[in-house]
Amino acid sequence: MSNSSEQPQANNSDEKRFWTDFIVNISGDEREYVLNTKALTKLNDADRQRAEAVLLKHLPDWRAIEGLGTIRSNQAIGPLQALELTAQGLELIRIELMLNQIGAESQSAVQRIVALLAQPVSTTGHTAKSEPYYVRMKAATTLREFPSLATSQALLQAIANDPEYYVREIALESLLLIHGYSWPDMRQQKKRLGLALGPGNFFGGTKKAEIMHDIETLIASRDIGPIAKPLWL
Repeated sequence: MSNSSEQPQANNSDEKRFWTDFIVNISGDEREYVLNTKALTKLNDADRQRAEAVLLKHLPDWRAIEGLGTIRSNQAIGPLQALELTAQGLELIRIELMLNQIGAESQSAVQRIVALLAQPVSTTGHTAKSEPYYVRMKAATTLREFPSLATSQALLQAIANDPEYYVREIALESLLLIHGYSWPDMRQQKKRLGLALGPGNFFGGTKKAEIMHDIETLIASRDIGPIAKPLWL
């Protein structure tokens, strides 16, 4: 099984049953099969053990990584930590997020994710290469699950420096959430700041310092902690 989203291949009856029950095609595209994580959380102990065995067998498929985190598999800690050593980009983010969900995140998890979000500074005079925007977006989203001062500072840097509007927008969401804003309040603040953060108004305008000061004021007197769950969960 590869890291693609194609339909998994079943090698025995347990695997066939698992993939039939828990892999869904949400787009109609034969290449797009995703894991039904909500169904995984409802398994009884016996079915959970069978699912765990199937998922472990199919590492490093991204759906197996996600499934093992969803069922909080202690048996997955060692294999995921081994994959963590060489993983990059989206795979690394998934692994760090799932280890966090299991309760076995590494001390360097935030550093690794921040490194994927950060805009590197070149010391050679040439443009330094950053991660693709979709990796930076996923990193900005994932950092809300790792609330800390380092996370807050990294998200502020992304808002100030990332050239992609959608990365800055998600970084603002995560920043406000880890500083205790509810989802409705976060959306209200994001809407207020949205046009200012948008293309053409932020980096080229004279209001950048004013906007960043506004954002820093929003979080200055608020503690950092776990985010509030959205009302739809």
